[in-house]
Amino acid sequence: MFIECSFIKCNFDHITMTNTRFENSSFFNFKIRQCSAYLNEFINTKFEKALISGNVHYNIFASCSFVNSSMGNQLFSHNYFLGESHLSAFSLNGNQVEDYKQRLINQYEFFNAAIIDFNNSSLLIENSLLNCISALGKMIELNIIVRVEQVAFLKNIYLSLIRQNLVAPIASIHIINVIDSVVIKEEINSINLKAIEQLEVFKNYCYYEFRKWLNLLSKKQKDIPIHNKDITIRIVYHTEPVLQLADLLNSAKHELGIVCCDAKRIRTEVGSFVDFISAPDKILPCLNIIISLLGLASDIFFKTLSAKSKKKKSSDTPQTIIINNNNITNNNNINNYNVLVLTGETEKQTLEVVSALNNCGVTIENNYLGFNINNVKEISFEYH
Repeated sequence: MFIECSFIKCNFDHITMTNTRFENSSFFNFKIRQCSAYLNEFINTKFEKALISGNVHYNIFASCSFVNSSMGNQLFSHNYFLGESHLSAFSLNGNQVEDYKQRLINQYEFFNAAIIDFNNSSLLIENSLLNCISALGKMIELNIIVRVEQVAFLKNIYLSLIRQNLVAPIASIHIINVIDSVVIKEEINSINLKAIEQLEVFKNYCYYEFRKWLNLLSKKQKDIPIHNKDITIRIVYHTEPVLQLADLLNSAKHELGIVCCDAKRIRTEVGSFVDFISAPDKILPCLNIIISLLGLASDIFFKTLSAKSKKKKSSDTPQTIIINNNNITNNNNINNYNVLVLTGETEKQTLEVVSALNNCGVTIENNYLGFNINNVKEISFEYH
């Protein structure tokens, strides 16, 4: 791991570099032409006067900048780029990208074609991730060799996105299900057994991350105030979603067996799109699971509206929970695999809410009908 390091006129030719991480670093007058570099991460790294080509495959370039630099066009299908600043390093226009993708498909290189979509798609990141897994499944089904590095690369992308809170917990469930559908095949060509083993490793990472999230959610559920009073929920979107949040809350309430009045929209405002919903506070556990499951917030905090906010709160003090996606923090540490203490009730409730989302047609494929981190700006509630 190299953090805040500068590489000036360094020669990386004729070396093998793998499982290396560069963070907040810079490369000046940097040339790679005959180097085997794979499964590395470049995070917030600057490349100036860099020429990158050759066997540079299955690396992650996240929030990197390229100044007077170029990359071989074939690397667009063999590496993952998070952000848009990398586009200046390639001499590819829209038509050329599509032609390149079609050539890969014609050559049965479905995974690398899916990576192009990952780098050049307006889809949610989770959707692109699932498409890559499906591409590996298609290759395995057709007895096309899947490289172990390709599966490890996808696992690395997932973990990198998890660290940045860019993958909703519900997506981990979908990934587990898709991988299961791939590895359960009765007849698998022996040439792909190692790739299948790596898919199982990938699935285990997803399973662990989901269980870790469940553990955090269980603690948050216990802190939700229920005073048997009415609340007003305010949710701000960039654009109006396909489905009303009130309908989603009522579906989840029904699945959880919560007995209370339905949530209902009371008014809307324009500018962005602002939705106001009236509901009993018994519905707050539903709201908390939904926003957490869809990755709309990683944490919630209380803020009093009273001028007496410095004094001890009473149960009657008007309160607001504010979820602002601009202030999401990530306390996850994938290297700290502690024993997880879970409550079975939270897991049961979560799966019931997942069922409610499915019943309402909220899926990765349709960008969660607008309930995603790209569209939801803020959620708050206050007691009447």
